This record gives sequence, C-alpha cells and structure tokens, in this order.
Amino acid sequence: MQLIQMFCFNFKNIIMKNLEKTAHSNPQLNELETVRINDFFNQIQDAILVGFGDRNLSESEIIQSAIDYNGDIFDTEKNDIEYAQVKVSKGTLYMAANARMRYISLVRLTISWKNAIVGKAKDTDIAHLVYYNVSKNIVTIENTAARRINGIIDFKVAKGTMGDDVHCWLFFVSEDGKLRSESSYLMSRRSVY
Repeated sequence: MQLIQMFCFNFKNIIMKNLEKTAHSNPQLNELETVRINDFFNQIQDAILVGFGDRNLSESEIIQSAIDYNGDIFDTEKNDIEYAQVKVSKGTLYMAANARMRYISLVRLTISWKNAIVGKAKDTDIAHLVYYNVSKNIVTIENTAARRINGIIDFKVAKGTMGDDVHCWLFFVSEDGKLRSESSYLMSRRSVY
C-alpha cells in the first residue's frame, strides 16, 4: 500500500512540475486551469502511461508528452475541460472506425466499432476503454480482452451514477505493446443508471 501511495505522490509531483513548465511557457494558463487539468491528469494517469507510453521515455517525459499534446483542452467560457478535445492516447495505429457508445440497459453499455485494417493495424490490436465519471471524479480503465476484430466491448456501469456527467475514449494498442492509436472520443453522456 505504501508503494502505491508513494507512486501516486510521485506521479502527482511529476504532473504538477510538467504543468508548471507548460504554464510558464503559456501565460494564458491560469491557476484554476492548472489545478483542474492536474486533477484530471491524475485521474487518467494509468491511461496516459499506456496511451502515450514509449519504452524510450521516462514517466516524466510521457506525462510531458501528454500535456503538450493536450495543450488546448480548457474551455474558459465553461471554466472546465473540453473533454471532446482530450486525447488519452496518440500513435500511428489506425483509430477505431465509426466508434460508438450506447446504453443497452440501466447497468450496461456497449462500445462498438467497425473492424478496419488500415496501415499498421491488425486484428489482434487490443482495445482500451477510458470511462470518466466527471461528477464523481472516478475513472475506469478497461484494458479488455477485446481485440480490434471483435468490434465490441460490453461494459458494466457502476450503480449510483444516474445523471452523472460521463465521457469515454477508446484506443488500440498493438499486441506487442509497441504501437498505439490516437484515442477516439466516443461521447459525452449523462449516465442513465
């Protein structure tokens, strides 16, 4: 448990230092934006390490890459993150084609896509789902057994989330873990359960 707490503390410090660097180079990034983005990146840290991962980069460099790539995600009019602009992954693999999310029942949703083998994509690419409940500040990262060829992920929705603001992203990672796709933003939705 102490190791996990130490990792989370170190990760938070890395994000804060990287955001401070970004804020100095971008004076338009104010304190509220920095805090909000920091909280969000802390929540999606596991997705970032996979989605922006590179065996040649340190964790700090991976985080800086994600922050730089997501440089314009804060909507000053709404005073919040523009989730549709967020990328939780970047890479050269083909993105999910026609990716969609829909609720099947009060406790289940499905994420579907068309299997498209373009460029370096393969049927065996592993699907990764990031489900973010903004209202409760909870992230579920589903590193599923679903492959690109499957074209669908069944996902169980947590109880007690009716009316919550949720967002989903989908991306693929090659079977050997060396390649990834840019994330597809599925949609903003109020949870129905």
